[in-house]
Amino acid sequence: MKYADQFFPARKISIFFLLLTVIMFPYVFHPMRTETWILVKFYGILVMPTTWIMLFHKYFDPSGYKREKHKLHLIASVPILTVLLLFVLSIVPKNLSEQQINQITYIGTGIGAFLFGYLVYSTFWLYRKTNEYNQDNYSNEEEFPVRFANYVIWQPLAYTLTGWIVLFADSRLLKACFDFLLSGWHIVILLASLHPNRSNADAMQKLDEVIAQYIKRKHLIPQPDYNEPENTVSISAERVNLIKADILEIVERRQGFLNPHLTLASVAAQTDYGRTYVSKVFKQEFGGFYNYINRLRLAYAARYADEHPEASQDEIARQSGFSSRVSQWRAAGRLARIEDATD
Repeated sequence: MKYADQFFPARKISIFFLLLTVIMFPYVFHPMRTETWILVKFYGILVMPTTWIMLFHKYFDPSGYKREKHKLHLIASVPILTVLLLFVLSIVPKNLSEQQINQITYIGTGIGAFLFGYLVYSTFWLYRKTNEYNQDNYSNEEEFPVRFANYVIWQPLAYTLTGWIVLFADSRLLKACFDFLLSGWHIVILLASLHPNRSNADAMQKLDEVIAQYIKRKHLIPQPDYNEPENTVSISAERVNLIKADILEIVERRQGFLNPHLTLASVAAQTDYGRTYVSKVFKQEFGGFYNYINRLRLAYAARYADEHPEASQDEIARQSGFSSRVSQWRAAGRLARIEDATD
């Protein structure tokens, strides 16, 4: 599929963990057997947090996922191998001794506690990322899908907590009740994971038309009419000019806007001023970080398209600093709406 990585970023992970649920089938046929009950209990505290940890990194930190992929796979292999071992024990006719059950309980609980702690850490990390997005920190919308993050941010913790409740309550009836209550929600989240952006060839063509219409406009660089009002009483005019000069040097002269992972924080880190001051100057002088960066990118895209008439839209988007043509479309659409509102 041509746009699989853009539209289905976690499809392989989602499908893998979906297929992994078949290992609980022994419990369906022998629900009263101790070994199958142990398998089901520990599946909830081992596999579920692992699934969400992997999905969080894949969706909300794609560049970090690429860097830490081997580390994450190593972490995920421990709970997966553990439940596979429990699966083997559940289909072996021999019953486990009381001592063996206790050993499995201690080991499984320890691994589960580590994973739950990691999931809590990942959840608050995602919460911080959401706040950063809301503070106009990102230059590419695909760098952080905030709407999907707001939808799922706390739900994995709730799901994993049900596994711990079942483990400590040791109740098959409670397990069945939780499964019925969560099954519908689980399906919704799975569908969102497998297909977060619904599109087809016709839709992509329409996106290209939106981009083409926008980049044909003459005024792609921020104009005063587009600037957002901002209270800058605490910043002197001299300091504003110094920060503005730094921004122009970093973003335009060094062509920092061509970096698809450019953030407000990374720009501020290259200046002698705090992020709060830099953010205020972006809004006062340039109409906001996101708007400014993407106007520059769209202007560059227009020039690149003129100089390379044979280039595809995907190539133009990548060369202009967008993470994908979808990001370019979103930027063009967002800026067009802002400019239409000011006309």
